[in-house]
Amino acid sequence: MQVIDAVGLRLGLDLPAAWIDPAFRPFFCEGKPDAIVRFGDPDVLERTGGETYEMEEIVTVWPDAVRMRYREPGIVPGTMLRLDRPVPEIIAAVHSAAPEPFTLMDAVKGSVYWLLQMRGVYVLHSASVLLDGRVYAFSALSGTGKTTHAALWRKVFAAEDFNGDQLAIRAGECPVTAYGLPWCGSSGVAHTGAFPLGGVFFLERGDENRAQPVEGLEKLVLLSQRMVADHFTPGALVRTMNDLAPTAQALPCARLRCRMDDDAARVAVDYARRWMRQGERNDGKTNS
Repeated sequence: MQVIDAVGLRLGLDLPAAWIDPAFRPFFCEGKPDAIVRFGDPDVLERTGGETYEMEEIVTVWPDAVRMRYREPGIVPGTMLRLDRPVPEIIAAVHSAAPEPFTLMDAVKGSVYWLLQMRGVYVLHSASVLLDGRVYAFSALSGTGKTTHAALWRKVFAAEDFNGDQLAIRAGECPVTAYGLPWCGSSGVAHTGAFPLGGVFFLERGDENRAQPVEGLEKLVLLSQRMVADHFTPGALVRTMNDLAPTAQALPCARLRCRMDDDAARVAVDYARRWMRQGERNDGKTNS
């Protein structure tokens, strides 16, 4: 059984080697798994009762299990996370005898993130780059330009890609560290390392390039909303905000209204270098 490391969660892949996405190989590790991924027939999803929530997926929660059904089921119609096993199991329901590796591993992502959240690890939906030994993340609704802005940092400042779609943080850890994940959307960009998280930019389209700090409750709310996490079961959002309150206090964040041109990268990097370095900031000053 191959094992991968997802921010300290050792995930055993009880799958044929051909079903494992090659992009996951840099995350292979040794040790006893903390959870196991297996495949099963679609009837593994047939269970009654539970509380159902309409999200991007249709999520049903029992005390001992979490089911995720996908709205466009395809080859993998859903997963069942079984929490009542000595080692939690993620069962991927598979129609095909040989699903595409990317399809299968992407399908189990939601269940893995559920387990990570139980450990106090949260996943930020963002594109991110490495510059000056720190990770900077760009978070926004899909289609706003996260990937485009990351590309501008690479072009203008020779920044290094960190992850094209997501990164992980440990709630309450100060200074805040960005942890690499094997899941990175369709970007193919997934760094295995862990680096200080210099800051988070919340991107917005605008007619000018301008960075302004986000502070206080607004920062906590925006960070919580951008997490790929359980926000829907009773009390979940309040727990998330409580978990992330120390993180929000320590983590520099800014709203970046920009045109997605080279100057947008210059304005953002100037702001990052002047005001966003954890432990080196002069709070209360802004860059206009």
